[in-house]
Amino acid sequence: MLRYKGGDWVTEGTYWNLASGRRVDATTKGLALPGGRNLVYLRMPAGMMLLLGPFFGLLYIILFPLMGIAALSFFAVRAFLRGTFDLLSRAMYFEWRPAEAYLAGRKRRCRKKREKKSKVKEEDRKEPS
Repeated sequence: MLRYKGGDWVTEGTYWNLASGRRVDATTKGLALPGGRNLVYLRMPAGMMLLLGPFFGLLYIILFPLMGIAALSFFAVRAFLRGTFDLLSRAMYFEWRPAEAYLAGRKRRCRKKREKKSKVKEEDRKEPS
């Protein structure tokens, strides 16, 4: 088994916690790994960890520009969507306002305004005598 959790009884060897970089050397038989059950330790010789170091560095060098491209594209899409939604929110008008009450008859007022406009238009159409 290569993977152990904190509190497990282990045999002789070197155990690494990759999250914190902590190394535990077990020199006696029957050592319990420090920490709670959420800590994960890998049993690996020190030479193997030294060989994996350059590999992790190469992986970092390769993935770092990709993370930058992903972040830039995320921010560009977010800015585009914000602009689009802002433009749409200005173009659309939502009339219902629950805090306002039009008990005086808003429809009647609108109808009266329309009637006044139609009367004015009719008067304009009439020829002066």
